[in-house]
Amino acid sequence: MKFAIYKTSRLALKKAGASVIQKKWRISGGFTLIELVVYMAIMGFIIIVAGRVFSDSTKMRVRSQNMVASTEEAGRVSALIKEDVSQMGAKSWKNQNGTFKVAKKVCYEDCSNPLTAESYNKNKDLTKGIEFRKVHYKNDGTCRAVLKITWELDAAKKELTRKCEPITTDQDCPNNLGTDKEAECPTLLVMATGVTELKFEPSKYEKTEPLFPPTTNPPTSGFGFIVKNGSSTESPLSTSGAPISLRGFPPNTSNGTNHKDFYLATTNNTGSCWLYPFVAGEKYTIGFDLPCEKSACRDGNELYNPMTMFQPGKDHLSVGLRSTSMNGAPISGVPDFLFYPPQDVKADETKTRHFEFSVPANTNACIGITAAFYSSEEIAQKGHLEIENFKVSKISTNTTSPADVKAFKLTLQIKKGIKDKEEVSEAVTVIPVPNNGVMGGT
Repeated sequence: MKFAIYKTSRLALKKAGASVIQKKWRISGGFTLIELVVYMAIMGFIIIVAGRVFSDSTKMRVRSQNMVASTEEAGRVSALIKEDVSQMGAKSWKNQNGTFKVAKKVCYEDCSNPLTAESYNKNKDLTKGIEFRKVHYKNDGTCRAVLKITWELDAAKKELTRKCEPITTDQDCPNNLGTDKEAECPTLLVMATGVTELKFEPSKYEKTEPLFPPTTNPPTSGFGFIVKNGSSTESPLSTSGAPISLRGFPPNTSNGTNHKDFYLATTNNTGSCWLYPFVAGEKYTIGFDLPCEKSACRDGNELYNPMTMFQPGKDHLSVGLRSTSMNGAPISGVPDFLFYPPQDVKADETKTRHFEFSVPANTNACIGITAAFYSSEEIAQKGHLEIENFKVSKISTNTTSPADVKAFKLTLQIKKGIKDKEEVSEAVTVIPVPNNGVMGGT
């Protein structure tokens, strides 16, 4: 009986254990649909993020490579252009006998004419390239040939080329290239690809045109200042190149308005001032020297010049434009320039006074100096102001003569890469061309 109960218990335990094991196996043997969906969503997100990071890093690497490539090529090519163009106009050479000669064909027109001695083709569009001439030297410094060099951009192909052509008609420097002419003067070389811009800008220069003393109808014996005294006009105060002495100033009280106006004139114009047709927008200069060669600017044996007692802010000295009626009236819209007289012998080192101005509208006017003194009657009665080298000039900043161009601004742009992955680099440099134009000995 006991045995039967035990046997039955063992069978029951076996059945119960098999059922538990079977349930465990069923539970750990797979994934539910929800688990799979969540898993796929997480993996998809990771793949997308990783792919974007990889794509962006690849694009950045490609862009960096294109940027480096375009920058390196732009720098290299601009350096080659600068080295080449800076030799523009080299024309002087020394033969074996020690005699200097000048290759005339380096200039496009006449090397002896300062206005037409340019060494680059002024008719060529400088936004597409440049054409110039120079001497090609032998190892001993003598002239081998005159070369015409052309840097040009093919906009369709985006290619930058350099062409070389020897000039064979210069009698002072005949074409004498070596046996390998193509090596010394390559007919055509492609210097860079992917070039999107090549531009040369000639430098502007300031050209001073003297208006006074005049270049037409010049004075016969110098210039001077005239003063209108009532209804009459005083004669010029000087008729030579010596310093002009301004004197005879009226004294003023604290609220006085006495002043004296001196008008610039040539000795050919004893009855009126020198008239200038000033043009709006142009730049003009007035310049003169106030010499002080003696101690305290004394005149003769005088102990001192009372002008040295000039008090800035109280006494008045000015120069500017005046009406032609010679009544001391300034020109509207053009203020006067104040200046001080020298007060010590050391002032002679900085004696030049220089003023620049322009007019708002076309104006016919004279140049005048106005003097009014308040600090001391002695200044007015005995003071004197010496003036010399009085000049009125017009300054032009427009390039009228290519021969005066001594530098070019080069702008070069190069693009590298494929579509949508292109990078552009720009190189801007200034190229000095000291030999362009006429030179000594031509």
